[in-house]
Amino acid sequence: VELAALTTVVIGLATAFGKATIETAKKADEILTLASTTGLTTEKIQELRYAEELLDVSTETITGSMTRMIRNMNTARNGTGEAAEAFRKLRIRITDSNGQLKDAEEIFNQTIDALGRVGNETERDALAMAIFGRSARELNPLIEAGSKALNELAQEAHEMGYVMDQETLESFGALDDAMQRFNKQSETFKQSIGMVLLPVLTSFFELLNKIDP
Repeated sequence: VELAALTTVVIGLATAFGKATIETAKKADEILTLASTTGLTTEKIQELRYAEELLDVSTETITGSMTRMIRNMNTARNGTGEAAEAFRKLRIRITDSNGQLKDAEEIFNQTIDALGRVGNETERDALAMAIFGRSARELNPLIEAGSKALNELAQEAHEMGYVMDQETLESFGALDDAMQRFNKQSETFKQSIGMVLLPVLTSFFELLNKIDP
């Protein structure tokens, strides 16, 4: 009885650990993909994922807003347009002494803090929308908390061991790719079986339809 109980516990633990590994592999693949599409580091993506529930702002909202901000920085560098005017009102310089755009993460943090100092909410929303686009209002919890809170949560993510290094992420990502290939092979096998059985089952049901009830 004791051996059977122990075996059940071991199987349960193995199943749980296996499930956790699969979930981590899927998460790693999502992080690698998001880093590739946004241009942010995998480290930054993980920091944002750690902070999103604590700040009530999703990673997708922040990365999407940063992408639109970078696009608007590029168009605003000549000093014209809504975004350029918004940056001026917030007293944020988006270019360095050589006329090159400054680091996007630095400008994002400065913009968040500058918006947090705008007392009129309507004006704040208008300025945020000019820089971040239509999803600007979804950033309000972060704007109210400030970049310091975001940076503190990023540090906390590292201290908690939440942030995986690039090599670990790629290893888990490779596992996820292998599982997806296996799933595709399983689908292909099922299709092959279906093609073999298709004429047989078709003939069988046609025969059934000819039989009087």
